[in-house]
Amino acid sequence: MIMVVLWMGSFPSIAAALIADHTAAVNFKNIPADSFSSVRSTFTIYYGHTSHGSQIITGLSMLENEDSGLYGRPTIHEDDWIDLGDPHWDPLTRNYLDNHPETNLVLWSWCGQLSWYSEEEVNDYLTKMSQLEADYPNITFVYMTGHLDGTGSSGTLYINNNRIGAFCSAHNKVVFDFADIESYDPDGNYYPDGSDGCEWCSTWCATHSCPRCDDCAHSQCINCYLKGKAFWWMIVQLLGIVVPASPSAPDDSNRGGNCFIATASYGSQVEPHVKILREFRDVYLLPSTLGHALVNIYYQYSPPVADFIARHDTLRAIVRWCLLPVVFVSYATLYCGITTIIVVVVIASMMAISLILFCFRRV
Repeated sequence: MIMVVLWMGSFPSIAAALIADHTAAVNFKNIPADSFSSVRSTFTIYYGHTSHGSQIITGLSMLENEDSGLYGRPTIHEDDWIDLGDPHWDPLTRNYLDNHPETNLVLWSWCGQLSWYSEEEVNDYLTKMSQLEADYPNITFVYMTGHLDGTGSSGTLYINNNRIGAFCSAHNKVVFDFADIESYDPDGNYYPDGSDGCEWCSTWCATHSCPRCDDCAHSQCINCYLKGKAFWWMIVQLLGIVVPASPSAPDDSNRGGNCFIATASYGSQVEPHVKILREFRDVYLLPSTLGHALVNIYYQYSPPVADFIARHDTLRAIVRWCLLPVVFVSYATLYCGITTIIVVVVIASMMAISLILFCFRRV
């Protein structure tokens, strides 16, 4: 996972979560050409990372090699010997910011620690980030998820990534979704059980033209390439430049695609409530035969309903209220586990029945 720090002295404030995921790489082609020079004239970057974190640098270099005039990298100073697994990242960040006031974009990279970190360790990271935000009020910290490790949706990595994602969504952070970018090929096909080696890369590149590079650490060149694109998309968005979504962007109905009605109601595919519903669908509905069938029916009949909702603000507000219990149950199931939810429901039901019986006896 990568942490980004952004100076916000003259940049637009973040009113809602900004998520750079696999769709960001798709929409890279829609970035206005003059935005790249704006980024170069605005950002001075410090990046602390080890091998996995170098994938973004490789991706940026690949794009620069394609067109150095257009995609020339902004100024980046790298310390490639340390990542977020080293406890010194926090004081090192403070020291660097104190001694390099010209720096306005700071990145730190994980190197696999989220595959075994406990909830307490993840919360410690989030606490330190929050304290940095409080101590540097003119700097915005942008969070990222950790790279895939092959353990899928039941693994510790997925849980920790979701924990970080939920925190960022709830507090309107900016998120570079490292794992999500690795989970999708450019056609929008979803690979939740993949690893950082990017197994789908070989299959996809066997039938498509893929960019080349000298080395993409632990992975394959197209994986780095997509991360470079998503990174550019993110920092352009942070300048307040809106990058339109591509009509041809993958909108995969099997995995990761729009939750049409929720998106119409909340107004954005990356709105935190929509993201929770989308994650619940991916983790609990699509893996089962019945769930997959229900999702297919939903995708068949919901688009015209969503279009109607989107055109009426009052109806959008009503649907948002109606969706709140669904969002709550989805969130609780994702981060507490379905067994916990069942136990809570059973206990609540027993208490309700007991209360009803007690009332009848008193009558």
